[in-house]
Amino acid sequence: MNNKISLPFYRAKGITVTRDNLLQSIEALIEPVVLVLCALGVGVHYHGEVTSTYLILSLVLFTMTFPGKSSLNQPFAQLIKNTFISWLFVASLLLFFSYAAHLLRYFYPKAILALLWITPVCLIIAGWLLRFSAPFILRMQGPRNRAVIVGMNEQGFTLANSLTFNKLISTDLIGFFEDRSEDRQLRDDRFSFLGNFSALPLYVKLNNINTIYFSLPMINQPRIMNILNELKDTTASIYFVPDNFITDMIQGHMGQIDGIPVEGICETPFQGLNSIVKRLSDIFFSIFILILLSPLLLLISVAVKLSSPGPVIFQQRRYGLDGKEILVYKFRSMTV
Repeated sequence: MNNKISLPFYRAKGITVTRDNLLQSIEALIEPVVLVLCALGVGVHYHGEVTSTYLILSLVLFTMTFPGKSSLNQPFAQLIKNTFISWLFVASLLLFFSYAAHLLRYFYPKAILALLWITPVCLIIAGWLLRFSAPFILRMQGPRNRAVIVGMNEQGFTLANSLTFNKLISTDLIGFFEDRSEDRQLRDDRFSFLGNFSALPLYVKLNNINTIYFSLPMINQPRIMNILNELKDTTASIYFVPDNFITDMIQGHMGQIDGIPVEGICETPFQGLNSIVKRLSDIFFSIFILILLSPLLLLISVAVKLSSPGPVIFQQRRYGLDGKEILVYKFRSMTV
């Protein structure tokens, strides 16, 4: 007999699916950048140029507010309220220390008043524009992630709710894997049951799964290690969803999804901004290095050909992006 679990929608406190989320990066920068632009703009308007005083003010504002707080899941009225409260705190702090250090004389009174009211208005406009453009930014990140969850339990279903119903998470949840018998499983008809743990590695390879969440208690550590060993030939990002404590993992990186802590066991570098940098470096640096090494490569080719009969280059199968098999070409270092 199946036990169905019904969980309320988990209210978002923040979204950090991976450390390379483009939308998250923009959100972290937008508040400090707007503050810097407002300060420089006021300086140019009242002084005719960007003076050193306003450059220092811009640096201080950026340092005080970076990284910006996540607000995409807040109601717009809450965004306005939080913006004014946050700016009131920052402005009060700056005015107090400027007065105490006798620095106010370097600023025109009209410039100070202009900065005090222009800045929160610009922050609110920027926040609205980010909300409007968020769906386009998510599409710019590339194809949506395809994820599975290992472990049908309470925290697993809570995570599934966030992945499924939060429109700002660019992930399609395909379903769950579970080893327990049906009478011991928690079930939710909204999510698919894909099979037991032994079916996971093959399913990941055949269905382009690029994210795996382990929602298992640590008493299953041997079983987890066996599954991880079978997943070593994939490039899927793997995260551990702790139940009541956080473990120290090799390559571990703590993040969150709608306030749910996840521990990164192994993450692919092919996401967000890193994917762009990786692709550009692959193309330009490879061409540059190949040109520099071409005389040496030619000599190696001749040496291999003269050393023993057979081809100079041989092929080796490896696994690339999304676990797809690729061919790697190498100089032959052994006899045929």
